[in-house]
Amino acid sequence: MFATEVGTPVDLKNIFTRRIEPVLKACDECGKVVEKHGDEEHEFHSRKDLVEWHGWHAFRRGLASNLNELHVPDLTIQRILRHSNVATTRKAYIKIREDGVTAGMAQMEAEIRRAQTLQVRTETQKAERPN
Repeated sequence: MFATEVGTPVDLKNIFTRRIEPVLKACDECGKVVEKHGDEEHEFHSRKDLVEWHGWHAFRRGLASNLNELHVPDLTIQRILRHSNVATTRKAYIKIREDGVTAGMAQMEAEIRRAQTLQVRTETQKAERPN
């Protein structure tokens, strides 16, 4: 479906290895991948702000769902994903996000981050207290 600059088909493994994996494996502080991190002045810490990669099938489901949210017709999404039947696209690929569910999960995520921040502050304060 997608062609390289020389007209050959795009290799999805190459896209993952060259474009996606380096972002997912970057150090949170300096952005270098673990293999190139070397002797930095800090320890390597994975980025916490990224979603976990679940493969190309999940990518396709996300693409279908996002196109649906943009009001792209289901038949167009079916053609983009190259399904032979629009029912497959609707049943297995298009996931409808409910606003209440998304808002609830965002609220829970904010609360978890707040609790983690408080825990880190408490641990830091304890470590800084003289014995």
